[in-house]
Amino acid sequence: MENVPLSNIDQPSTHASRNPQKQIIAPRKNYTKTSAAEKATAEVRKAIKKERKAALQDAIDAFTEQRDKLAQELADKFNLKVKKTRQLLSNALVIKQKRHVNMWNALVAHRGRELNEGRSKGDRLPLSEIQEIVRKEIDASKDIDKDELCDELEDMREIKTQGARSSNKAAALDYQAALSRIREEMGNLHERCGTMSFAFFTRGHIHDTIVPGWIESQGSLAFLNEVLEITPADLLRKFELWACAKDRTKTIDTMASLRSECVNMISGGLRKYIIILESVCETQRQSIEKIVGTSNVTMCYEKYDAEVVERYSVALRGWPEGLQFRSPAKITVMEDARVLHDALVCGECMWVKLTRKEKDARVKARQEKIATGEITVKKRKKRSDAGKPRGPRKAKAGDKASCQQAEGNEENSGEEDERDKEPPKKRARKSSGKKGAAGSSKLPPMPKSNEFVDTNDSDEE
Repeated sequence: MENVPLSNIDQPSTHASRNPQKQIIAPRKNYTKTSAAEKATAEVRKAIKKERKAALQDAIDAFTEQRDKLAQELADKFNLKVKKTRQLLSNALVIKQKRHVNMWNALVAHRGRELNEGRSKGDRLPLSEIQEIVRKEIDASKDIDKDELCDELEDMREIKTQGARSSNKAAALDYQAALSRIREEMGNLHERCGTMSFAFFTRGHIHDTIVPGWIESQGSLAFLNEVLEITPADLLRKFELWACAKDRTKTIDTMASLRSECVNMISGGLRKYIIILESVCETQRQSIEKIVGTSNVTMCYEKYDAEVVERYSVALRGWPEGLQFRSPAKITVMEDARVLHDALVCGECMWVKLTRKEKDARVKARQEKIATGEITVKKRKKRSDAGKPRGPRKAKAGDKASCQQAEGNEENSGEEDERDKEPPKKRARKSSGKKGAAGSSKLPPMPKSNEFVDTNDSDEE
């Protein structure tokens, strides 16, 4: 081991070392030097495989020729194009759905691991032989725990799809292969549906060996230059710096943080549904107020059925069993808050849109509970001045007449009370002059002397 160059040693993956709780995808065994006997056996196996492949190709060609002849006959008989009849004969699915785990797959996978354990790559049994062995042993496998085998197969599939790669080299190769598939799918999606998309990829840690890059379809990256005024290279550098420098330390869950996150996730999910509804209304040139009555959407727990379910046709499905339906801010037990938080994060508890039939059923159930008294509806108290004009608004002519008539009746019925009442006091008139002008107005006017006095010489003598 000491004489082996450092570059040839398969170092552990930095992603796997940072996530010790993740399952590791088992690496493939390295190539080992084969002996002369093993080489001869491999050559014989290769020749047999080549003959079988040639025979299979001949059979496929004969079938294709027969199928084309039948397609031509059907096209002439029913006046169709040959391409159409050929497509009907092939009966191929455009979109392939992922197969779920069943008992047969679980048995084949379990038996295949047992039969091929310890065998080299060339000596492993093919799938057809394993399936034939399972068919013969199907009666003896009735006592096997089927649920355990299905769970085992699901775990193996999850490890293959979500497990961490064992080395940086394997992670880089997986990244390149996935990038090629994503690029092809984005291009095909644009050709089929006309979508515009772009995606950026970078490493998640400074020690990872993944090369950052981006993918676009039909010039979508022009959006960055024209709208955001940033080049794709600059955005990728900032994205890489953010990903490598991001603080990945996990904060300790507290009651306050769990409550806040639960409230935000529930309210955010409801607003997301209303945003989708707004987009639908926009295409139909309608306003959100015409449908839900208001543009201010808030979550209501006490009147959940009336204010949320019946109003917005949406329901919060998957609430944890045994947990009272109420605002997360009122939860006092740490374990209850953590259970609700986990259900919201994993998607078990989520908002769903109700169909008209589901909504009518919930409305009917609520009305029945109200009729039987299981639910008490609090009615709003009527104002004491209901029906009367309030504020700066003036009464109409008819209201004035009714008010005058009511005042006349009050005067006739309560004459004695009116006699005892004192008349309202008059306001004192304010003087507009200077201080003391009110007092001086009560005195008689005083004579005023002239400003200039004429004098004669006779008077002076």
